[in-house]
Formats: sequence, structure tokens, C-alpha cells
Amino acid sequence: MPFRLESGNVFRYLVGRGLCAEDDQLTATDQLVGKNANLLVEVETFSSQGKTKNRFIVKQAPLKADGSPKEDFGEEWQIYQLLCRQGPLPPRAILPEGIAYDAASSILIHRYLDPYEDLGDFYTDTRQFPLKIATSLGIALASLHASTFEQDAFRQQLTSDLATESIPADQQPDFRSSLEDLTPDIFTHVSQDALKFYRLYQRSRDLSEALRSLEADHRACCLIHNDLRFHNVLLHQDWRTWQAQVLPTSTLGLQLCDGQGVVRIIDWEQCLWGDPALDVGALVAEYLRIWLKSLMLSRDIDLAVALRLASVPLEQLQPSLYTFLQAYLAQFPKILAAFPDFTERVTRFAGLGLIGSIQDRIYYREPFGNIEIAMLQVARSLLCDPATSLATVFGHRTISPASFDPLVIRSEPDIPALSGPLHPSSQEPHEPTQTCPAEQTSPADEWTAHDSQETAVADLINNIRVEPLLIAHPHYAPLNLVDGAPIPMAGPVETLLDSLPAEQRETYVLHQLRNYLYDIYFSGDRARRWPDHAPARAMVNNTVAGLDVDFVDRIKAANSGSGFIDHGWTVTRVGGRGAQIEKDGLHLWIDPDVDLSLAMVLAGHARPEASVPPTLSEGANVGVHMPNACLAGERYIAIGNAGGPAADQPHALWFFHIDAEGALLLMKIFTSDLNRSAVPFRLSILTDPQAYHRYDAARLELGCRHYAHARTILETSYPQLRSHLNNPVPLFSKTLGLGIGLGESEGDGDDFGLRRCQIVARALLASTADAEQRLAAIQQHFKQNGLNWRQPHRTASSQLDDGFVLDNQPLQEATATP
Repeated sequence: MPFRLESGNVFRYLVGRGLCAEDDQLTATDQLVGKNANLLVEVETFSSQGKTKNRFIVKQAPLKADGSPKEDFGEEWQIYQLLCRQGPLPPRAILPEGIAYDAASSILIHRYLDPYEDLGDFYTDTRQFPLKIATSLGIALASLHASTFEQDAFRQQLTSDLATESIPADQQPDFRSSLEDLTPDIFTHVSQDALKFYRLYQRSRDLSEALRSLEADHRACCLIHNDLRFHNVLLHQDWRTWQAQVLPTSTLGLQLCDGQGVVRIIDWEQCLWGDPALDVGALVAEYLRIWLKSLMLSRDIDLAVALRLASVPLEQLQPSLYTFLQAYLAQFPKILAAFPDFTERVTRFAGLGLIGSIQDRIYYREPFGNIEIAMLQVARSLLCDPATSLATVFGHRTISPASFDPLVIRSEPDIPALSGPLHPSSQEPHEPTQTCPAEQTSPADEWTAHDSQETAVADLINNIRVEPLLIAHPHYAPLNLVDGAPIPMAGPVETLLDSLPAEQRETYVLHQLRNYLYDIYFSGDRARRWPDHAPARAMVNNTVAGLDVDFVDRIKAANSGSGFIDHGWTVTRVGGRGAQIEKDGLHLWIDPDVDLSLAMVLAGHARPEASVPPTLSEGANVGVHMPNACLAGERYIAIGNAGGPAADQPHALWFFHIDAEGALLLMKIFTSDLNRSAVPFRLSILTDPQAYHRYDAARLELGCRHYAHARTILETSYPQLRSHLNNPVPLFSKTLGLGIGLGESEGDGDDFGLRRCQIVARALLASTADAEQRLAAIQQHFKQNGLNWRQPHRTASSQLDDGFVLDNQPLQEATATP
């Protein structure tokens, strides 16, 4: 069984590997942000010469179900040895400093590089893009590519030593299967909102053809990193002292006076023998992502206005983009001889890089919204019209390496160094953003000491502050209205709101205020965003794609569902791989012998042994067996064997402020009973066991006609659940018992909490800051929306029989397991 890396055992591990002594002192162990289990370990050694400090980066890939790591860092370790042994590159100039590799447990250890910071963090913190940095980055990447370019002996040794997954010269890469060859299994690992990405892509045939063309044009000719992003580049803190030279130059030209490189490229575990334009395009895509992420994109703001108001305009990035590629070409002149169209190839691969960045966000279940849609649109332009896009991206129709002038780089005015310590690099954990306002206090949820809606509303009307630049509450992090992020304590705050048309500005502020209210009073999620509010967690290597694998496995085991039949799919193709079906613009491939036969059995139309599905033809309508659950952001959603509640009927909603163990019990009880009774439902619980401070940690949604049945289950199971429940419940829901709230919605598309928070937000914006006037405005706005202020959990046409209480104890006296 491989060793499982944890913050509690890493020091003993280093001692066992001979990298530390028993009498050394462990002074710090910090978890790093990244896809792997990464630890920064600081150890002090005492000797007759005094005290010395050593810092290590220890990383291990996430573990699979059988306990073995998902990835092997052996290739990354060997690539450093191979380059140092065979290539002309001095490792201190460009690569990280590997110390040891444990093949049995797939653990790689690097020396921490103190004078470096993460390039992505540098760009984010300064919003400055010096030409020196772009030049050094272009030279470093070109030097790496040139050192192995068309060296067949190196490729053969790479293949024999590392057994890499390099693409043979006569074989095309596959850029499309993860976008086009989808199966019903996608619902188990892709969040619901991210399905829109696949629908948008699958509608664009020209984008698919552009990727097919890129596959055909791909040429593997040198060692490439294959995972280049700014967070995989380290920038030396003394980069300002570096002086550009006439190109091409030796890699010694990238070294500073201390012998270290201006930049270092790290995390080589995905390296392969491939096309250099892929790496270059990936970094171009990184610059474009900075621009796209700075846009105030919203359904409330016109795209033309958003482009004009970008906090990092494309014009600000174009000099660095142009200089980066120009320096690369000047350092590696052979590349243009081999690929006269190299700049257009880079532009196309940049489009692929943007698509890859969207897929990365989907993999980690990050929201898919307007910025990601814009990324896809830009990617389409880069891939389908590279000639036009080249001029738009780089600000020039052609890029000539002959015109590279180091004097221009040297004469660029220096930007001032940031005061204080460097922002931690990807080698270190990211520090939380400090926030204002001046009256910072403990982030305790003061109003939640009470259980009534009245006390929560009193807190809201007295403490919510709406100002031109921010929305604030004295006990929670304020919201910057420009970019929706906490406001830094230092530095000027830019505002672009005044440049928006009045109607768009008002709608934008309304939605920001709605979300702020929702996070405080409905979900209770705002409290954990306060710096230092959440206790530090011990790092355990048990996450994959941000999911706690152990906890998610327990959720799956608690879900008794066997899947459901989803009707309304149309057969679009029948072929050797099975059948392709489509619904709402999403195309999936199914195995008719499995998916359709099982669907017939579940529907009662066939015996289990009757495994032959009906003959399929294009245009046929079919019902398909779907998994028993899906993901939506931070939630695992169990779906009943009878499907989810009907979209066009009122829904009863139950909110549970429950702990993680209680959520597993809730999943077991309700999925078993509701499925046995063939009740359509959705039951969602959080996938992170550390996130159960939320007031809506679990949600049950079913048709109002099944309300009485669910009530019976709840009354029966409440004694089992009670020790896991806690107050308060979400604002606007009716408190039925300790930690349980009830609500009602009109059906799918009617978000109970957001709708009511928007009503309150609109009332606050229409009123003065006076508490009495605010309360009167809120009551009036509820009435205008057909809702009873005294019973805000009901719809206008509600027929719920909610006259029952689960707990006779006074709720404020009840205790619960935290």
C-alpha cells in the first residue's frame, strides 16, 4: 500500500527518506493550492555553526479507490535528469530543483525556491505587464524547445526512459473526443450549469472542423511542457535587474547575478514529445484570459459596454503578447524555417488553450457563466479565422523576429516593486485577501442567535449598507461592486460603474445586492469568506478535482437510487459505436444494448433478461436510463427512480441546517423511502464535509402533491436527525423544528431564496437608509409580487398544510452537535 501524504506525517516521511534528522525542528507545514496534494514544509536544523532553515515542496497525486496515486511523477523526475544530462540547459536557469523521488508512493520532492513568486499572482497583484518578463518568458520557452528540436536520439531516449504518452509522428492527437463523445455518465461528474458549454460547442460545426484541422496539422518535433499556464511559471524577485541581449543567446543570458534564472518553468508531469506551437499558444491564451476575466460580463450589461470597460483592456496586453512571441522567434529562428505559418499556428493553439481552460474549470466544478461563454467565442475566432485574429490579439499583422531590439526592452520604465513580502507563489499557499471597512469586528453571525424571521430582518434593515463602490455589513466581508470581490485594504479602488448606462448600472447593483443578502441570510455562506474565520484544515491526500473522495463515496453509498428514465431524447445517428441521441442541444452516445434495455426494464415494459432493445432509426424518440445523481456546483443531487419533480407544478422545499454525518443519514432515509413509494424528488447535499455551516446544507425538493408523504417521513425520522441539526434556517423559510425550514416554489426555474432576496434588494435600493422606511418598503414590495410578508415561505396560490411543529422544545434552548 503506497504511503498516503498528510500534513501530520510529512515530517516523519522526510526523516525516513534521510532528508531531515530526528532532532530537526518542524516549524511550518502549509498546504498549497493545486490539483495535487502539495505541502510546503519548513524545517530548522541546529548545528555548531548555528541554525539553518530548509524548505521543501512535497507533492503526491490524488489517490485512486485502490489507494494508488492517479499519476506517476516519475516522468517529471526523469525529465529533469535527462535534460541536465543530455541537453545544453543549465537546470538552475530554467527548471526547478528536484531533490528526491519515491517511486513506490509517487512522491516528488523539490527544493523551495525562496526568491521566486508565481507569475500569475504577479500579474494579478500588479496589473502590470512589463516587456522584460514577456521577453524572458519567450526566450526560456524557445530555449527549451530548441534544445530538443528534431533530435530523434533524444526522442528515442525520452520514449525508452520514460515510456511517455508522446504522440507518434504518424499519429494525430485527439482534441475533440472529450467534447463530442459524451455519454450519460457526464451527469455524474459535470455540474449542471456546465452542460451549456457542451451544448454551445456542439452547435458549432465550424469549431469542430477547426479542431479537426488542427489535429491534422499537429507536428510532434520536440519536448513540450503540455500544461503551460502562468501558475506553472516562477518569476525571480530581482527580474528588474535583468538586461535583455541580442537574440539568439545562450541560456546563460537568462541568468541573474546569483546564477538563478529570471523565470523557471515548473510542474512537468504532463510533458511529451509534441508540437511547440501548443506550448506557445497556451501562454498566449493565458494573457487573453487575463483580459477576458477583467470584463464586467453580465446579462445586464451589453457586450460592447463590457469590452470598453475592461479593467485590463486587450490593448494593455498587446505589447507583452507581441514581445513574447517576437522574443520566442528571435531565440529560435529554426522554427520559422520549419513552420512558415508558425504565428497562425500559435493563434489556433491559443484557441485550443482557451477551450482547455474552460474544461479545467468544469473539471473543478467552477461556475460556467458569461466569462466562459466569452472565452468560447474568442476561441472560435482564433481557431476558425487565425489570420484576422492574429492582428487583433498581437496588435500587428505580422511578427518579425528580425526587428527585436533589446534596447527597447532595456529602456522600458521600471514599475515599482510591491511593498511588503512577495505574494506567495504556487510554491506557497495563497493568503486570504484582507478586507475593509474600518469597523471590522468578529464575523460571528449575531442575528443567528435568534430563531425568528423578525430578528433576522431587523439585522438586515439596520446593518446592510449600500454605497457607490461597495455593499457592506459590519460582521461580514464587504462586496466590491466593480468585480464582485472583497476590497483590498491597500491601493486605490477603481470604479467603472459610473460609465455604465443608468438602467444597466441599476440592474447590476440590484443583482449584486441580492447575492450578498442571499449569502448572509439565506445560505449563511458569507461568514466563511471572512479572513481567518475558518480554522486551518489538516491536509490529507483524499481529494480529486476538489472533491473529498472518501466523503463522496459515502454519499453514493447512502443513495439507494438505481437511476431514472429520462424521456424526450431523439436518435440522431446509428452506427458502430452505438446510437447518438439529442435533447435540448446536447448530444450523447449510448449503448442501446445497455441504456435502452435497462430503461425498458425500469419502466416495466420488459423482463431483465429481455435485453434486446427495439430497432433504432434516426428520428426515433427514446427514453434513456440516467444515473441516480448529478453534480451542481458544490452539491451532490440524488434524483429519484421516478425522476425529479415535474417542472410545471409547484414544489415543496425542505431546507436542513445539518452536519455532515446527519446529511448522510438524511440521504439514506429519504432516498430509500421516497424511491420505495415511487415519489419524484431531488435531494441535494454538500460534497465538502467542512462546508456544513450552511443553513441550507441539505435540500429536499418534491411536488406539493407528495408533501404529506414527505412530512410523514420527516416526523418519523426527526428523532434520529435531531442531534445533527442546528439553527438558524434560511430566511423566508418557515421553521418546522430545529434546523429545518419549509418553502414553496412555482416549479423549476423559480429559485425560492434568490427570488425573495431580490425583492428585498429592490426594496432597499428604492428606500432610504432609515430602518422603518426600509421595513415598509420591503413589505410593500412583497405585496406587489403577490407574496404574503407574514408567510414569505408560501407562493401566492399555496395550498400547503404547514400547521405542524416537529419539536415542542423552545428552539432557542435546543442544543445540537456543531
